[in-house]
Amino acid sequence: MSPFALMLTRSIKWIERIAILFSLLGFAVRFMKYGGSNIIMIGILTLSCVYFLSAFLIFPTPADNNIKKGFADLLSETVLPKLMYISLSVFCIGFLFAILHLKGADEMLRVGILIMIMGTFFSMILILSKRERMKLLQPVVIRVIVGLVLSFTLPLLK
Repeated sequence: MSPFALMLTRSIKWIERIAILFSLLGFAVRFMKYGGSNIIMIGILTLSCVYFLSAFLIFPTPADNNIKKGFADLLSETVLPKLMYISLSVFCIGFLFAILHLKGADEMLRVGILIMIMGTFFSMILILSKRERMKLLQPVVIRVIVGLVLSFTLPLLK
């Protein structure tokens, strides 16, 4: 992995953590009825951009030139992580739209959650068939599960 790619990956991780803290701060301020919509918007928009960019980052994969890679390896290395990160980005925007009572929130939430659930299901099947795939899919599956748990808090925030 090149030094630039390593620096970019580390930066994305830190920006994601800061955006999550910013969003939580905005939710706390909003829960106390002091406003906080702008803080939430900045945090969730940043988080959505981070997830969208994460879909296109190149993550290091163990390179074995002697082993032929099949369809399942292609799915676990490229397609599923990209699809799940993009669905996380759509979910974040839909979540923001729902909090701010904008049109289109329900459709974005449905599409994002449906793709996240299907991606998690296929990821679990791929991980159970070959344990080495867990290194590639674990970060995105954890973020998706947190997003799905977060979706149950939406009625409290409206």
